[in-house]
Amino acid sequence: MNDSADYNLQNILTNLAVRVGEMEGLLKAFRDTWRDQDTAAGLSRRVTHESIQLLSLQVERLANDIMHLQQDFAEFKNEVDDEVMPHILTGRYASERKAGAKAVIGAVYAGLIVLISALAYIADRVVAFFTHKP
Repeated sequence: MNDSADYNLQNILTNLAVRVGEMEGLLKAFRDTWRDQDTAAGLSRRVTHESIQLLSLQVERLANDIMHLQQDFAEFKNEVDDEVMPHILTGRYASERKAGAKAVIGAVYAGLIVLISALAYIADRVVAFFTHKP
C-alpha cells in the first residue's frame, strides 16, 4: 500500500507540476503580450506626440506668417493712402465737378427757356393789345 500511496502522491505531484508549468507558460505568454502591447502603445504615444509637436510648430509658423501679412497689409495701405488715393480722389472730384457742371448748365438752359417763353408771351400780349380792334 505504501507503494500505491507513493505512486498516487507521485502522480498528484506530477500533475501539480504539469499544471504549475502550464500556468507559468500562460503567465509568461500574458507577460510577453502585455510587454508587446505596452511597447506598441509607447511607440504610438511617441508618434502621436511627435505629430502634435509638428502640428504646433506649423501653427506657430502660420501665426507668424499671418502677423507678417498683417504688417505688410498695413504698410501697403499706408502706401496706397499716400500715393494712390490722391489720384483716385482727383478723378472722383473731377467727375463730381463734371456732374455738377452738367446740372448747372441744365438749370441755366431751363431758366433761359422759361425766360424766352415769358418774353414771347409778353410780346404776344403786347402785339395783341396794339392790334386789338375795339
